[in-house]
Amino acid sequence: MPQNIRIAVSHANGSRHFVLSPSLKKILLSLLATLIIGIFASIATIYYLNHRSTAAEDTLKSMTEKSSALVGQLEDLKQKRQQLEQLISNKEEEYAQIIEDKDSQLNYLTQRVSTVEEVLGLEKDAENAVHWRSALMLPRLTLRCERPCCS
Repeated sequence: MPQNIRIAVSHANGSRHFVLSPSLKKILLSLLATLIIGIFASIATIYYLNHRSTAAEDTLKSMTEKSSALVGQLEDLKQKRQQLEQLISNKEEEYAQIIEDKDSQLNYLTQRVSTVEEVLGLEKDAENAVHWRSALMLPRLTLRCERPCCS
């Protein structure tokens, strides 16, 4: 079997003959094999990247849905927080009014007791009167929220 490959190309102007030596044959086969491997590698890469792109789009869609759900929950929680802060504020005002009423009632009763003491003549021992009156006086209570959200 001959080592050289001869190719004859015929056309209207005549024939042309080409001779492929074994080394040129190896080079052409290597180029052809490299070209085929490159084409298959390109196709495989395109399919792989397409799959990753689809998976990334699905993940993005899922995360977008979760994000919108969490934003909705956050808005609900903000609204509930605002309602609770308003309720706390209303209760503070209500209790402050109750304490103020009780304080005025206590002052009125203290004045009445003082008046009764004067009428009965018990005001002579001033130190004892002060001691038992101060024992009846309760410290004034104030309601205050010390959380940073209420400042």
